[in-house]
Amino acid sequence: MSLKNDIEKGLWDELSESAQKKAEKYLNTSRLGRGGKLKVTINEEAYAQARKDYGYFALVSNKAEDCFEALRKYRLREKIEEAFKDTKNRLDGSRTRVWDGDTLKGRMFCQFVGLGYQCFLHTKIKELKEKLELSLCDKKLAEKDKDQNADLLKWLKKQSMQSLIDWFDCIELTSLKSEVGTVTQRSGDTKRDRLFFTLLGIPGFEDKPQTQLKVSP
Repeated sequence: MSLKNDIEKGLWDELSESAQKKAEKYLNTSRLGRGGKLKVTINEEAYAQARKDYGYFALVSNKAEDCFEALRKYRLREKIEEAFKDTKNRLDGSRTRVWDGDTLKGRMFCQFVGLGYQCFLHTKIKELKEKLELSLCDKKLAEKDKDQNADLLKWLKKQSMQSLIDWFDCIELTSLKSEVGTVTQRSGDTKRDRLFFTLLGIPGFEDKPQTQLKVSP
């Protein structure tokens, strides 16, 4: 139902590719008149077929003690598929573009480091969401900061890793050093973006630091 609500709010472009495919299969969309309100209904036939084929599966783990933690790690395989996609697109891995084996190994190593950063970012964002949830119950935190945290948390829950990277793709941070001093210039960020970077511990985007929430690098 959350997927249905997101589409009704006009958030189709913010959905991940897998969520869009699921919506196309199990939901029907229509508009009442020209330029009317978007109506989203359940595709009963596809839903009934999915229920018919629905079954059970067992997951055996020799490490994770919590069942939901084991399931979360199991479903990270989707992130591996996204990683291959990123390697071909963002990390320019669709062509070798090299002339010898040593250069190819170095290029693949750089791509591997890039994927490592993405996995690290995924873990830190998960930790940040948990800390933002706890901050909403903190009586010592000012109401203004709570509202900002709630807005950031709501936004993060709607974002996939792909859409998050796309959102911040245009933001640049430039530091200019001279004899007079250091000047830092930012481009294309909002107050919510600055809060996001600050809580992740990325320097240069501080607005009103909230050290009690900062995620350790």
